Amino acid sequence: MSHYTPISCSLHDELEAAATLQKLCDIVYRVDGEELTVTGQIADLWMARIQVMRG
Repeated sequence: MSHYTPISCSLHDELEAAATLQKLCDIVYRVDGEELTVTGQIADLWMARIQVMRG
């Protein structure tokens, strides 16, 4: 099983806004210590895991 680290709510909000406004974004991937940058539009945000907050 892979290590899961949730992203911050503010980062998710920024990504969602960029997707809604169809902005071009630079996405940086780190692969084997090397950074790869691509530019594109975020088409959709989805979560593989869902955090549930209960009061």
